[in-house]
Amino acid sequence: MHALVLEPHTVNEIVAIYPSELNRSKECTIFKLANPGRICISLREFIQAQNLAEKILNQVFRGKSFRRYIAEGVVEKSIYYTDPITGLKCRTRPDLLHEDFTFDLKTTRYWSMDSFDRQAIDLHYDLSAYMYTLSRYLLEKSTSSEPESVSAKPFVLVAVCTEAPHSVFFRPTTYSFLENGKKKYESSVAIIKACSQVQTWPAMGGEKEIDLAPWQMFSPNINSALSSTL
Repeated sequence: MHALVLEPHTVNEIVAIYPSELNRSKECTIFKLANPGRICISLREFIQAQNLAEKILNQVFRGKSFRRYIAEGVVEKSIYYTDPITGLKCRTRPDLLHEDFTFDLKTTRYWSMDSFDRQAIDLHYDLSAYMYTLSRYLLEKSTSSEPESVSAKPFVLVAVCTEAPHSVFFRPTTYSFLENGKKKYESSVAIIKACSQVQTWPAMGGEKEIDLAPWQMFSPNINSALSSTL
């Protein structure tokens, strides 16, 4: 999806399209072997993906289509920077740098915004949002003739539901969202710095009993009702 929306000229290098449905047949196996390193999908799936990509591109945010933002911005630009606190060398690669916003395209199986919010925290989109925002700010400040006038650009998550009806939401991140990401980021780079200095990378381990919370306990009445509806 990222390639179709942001870099359509790379699709042929990434995707191999099979004319019919992919299965375990000899022909499909030969097709996959002939396309190593490429995503093999059926023509039907590719057309569906193209239609969804068009929907994303035509979606309007702040009076302008996303297609227009892409045309005016820079896609997949690598930003190298030194973390101001730890001195660690870092790299980010935001999906889209626009003059007014930084965009990050995210696919999700959730059609509602509330459900996506939970996914965003679970998958640490707040951390990446802060890191992308920080890296862009440091880059623009270092290249500006008036660095004191540089401010952080707003960060926008573009949430795309891969399930019908394929909702597309623009989610500008709030101060609290970025602050939460900042806490995660600073904790993470501090741990990496400390481990790098002593060349020790501890892993989780040990013994702990597995138990159930009250709401996880089996209930004959509830489970019987569920079975009868299947």
